[in-house]
Amino acid sequence: TSGPAPTPPLLSAMPMLCRNRAGKVLEGSADQVSRHAGSPKTKRRHRVQLALSPLLVLPGARAFHTSILVSGVEFWFSEGGILVGQSEGELASHDRCSREPTIVDVGFSFADGQELLEALMPHFRRGSYDLLRKNCNAFSDTALWYLLGRRLHTGYFMLDRLAVSYPSVARALLKGNYQLNPRAATFDLEALVRALAGHRGCAEDAV
Repeated sequence: TSGPAPTPPLLSAMPMLCRNRAGKVLEGSADQVSRHAGSPKTKRRHRVQLALSPLLVLPGARAFHTSILVSGVEFWFSEGGILVGQSEGELASHDRCSREPTIVDVGFSFADGQELLEALMPHFRRGSYDLLRKNCNAFSDTALWYLLGRRLHTGYFMLDRLAVSYPSVARALLKGNYQLNPRAATFDLEALVRALAGHRGCAEDAV
């Protein structure tokens, strides 16, 4: 998932994981997690940022780990489902990346972190992560669409899509260490985006 910098172009008590300010992983209901994600139903503007860390650099293509920040609180998707991090001065999901993440201001949304969780948790459940088909970039793409009505630049997950379309590429990049997660086999990113089209939070573009 490579490319230029991005250009500005219900809720059940299901368990999930989050991190508190000290970076400790917590488990609880979505209502409990929402305390770390911001107050629900507020109408103030929430700053939306995209965090990117390069994982793999190839001629003409790069792979990235991405996450979304809403009012300074980080949201990302992994094997544990949607994770929420609010650590002091660091991005929890990028702490194992070899390079410092780049943080890009994307815009301002009238939807807050709680509303983002409510909208996306049913679609990004724990145990449904797949390294290629349903990964952090799929979540970031969907979150940006919900919050701002725009998509993650395709350059940032071009390698993901290439590997899905051409299994030989996936085997070469991952040295054969990849198995499709059956819980992600039917995931359709474009269908999800279409389904969310009528339910997006009110949003304001970047300035």
